[in-house]
Amino acid sequence: MISVEETVRKCRIYGMRITAQRLEILKYLIGNPIHPTAEEIYRDVKGEQPNISRATVYNTVNMLVRLGEIRELGCTSGCRRFEPDLTPHDHALCVKCGRLFDIESEGEKDTRVMVMGKPFEVKYTDITYHGLCQTCAGSDDN
Repeated sequence: MISVEETVRKCRIYGMRITAQRLEILKYLIGNPIHPTAEEIYRDVKGEQPNISRATVYNTVNMLVRLGEIRELGCTSGCRRFEPDLTPHDHALCVKCGRLFDIESEGEKDTRVMVMGKPFEVKYTDITYHGLCQTCAGSDDN
């Protein structure tokens, strides 16, 4: 898991300004286990930073992805979600509400992969289980 202080230090090394808005985005990501989209980040951070723009949110999350501080997760609906937990783990995606949950990985995964008969260097693996979360599984309109 990333820390605010370490990420701020890394951004400064690369010559990036740490504005109050960027700091708020970073704190939001670290304190949020739901893997938010950029739009969700914008909506929720706007309460603390009323002058924040969507462009600031998108630019900041893209910068954090490039620096390797957060990971971008694609969803089946085409959305982009972001998470600060870079430790190996899998995900469960609710096909009804779209929420994405962390699942602890069970042991080491075999990362020896061959593609077209040649070794493939695996950086990380991410298995996503698709189903219904507890809330949606208990709803009447299943």
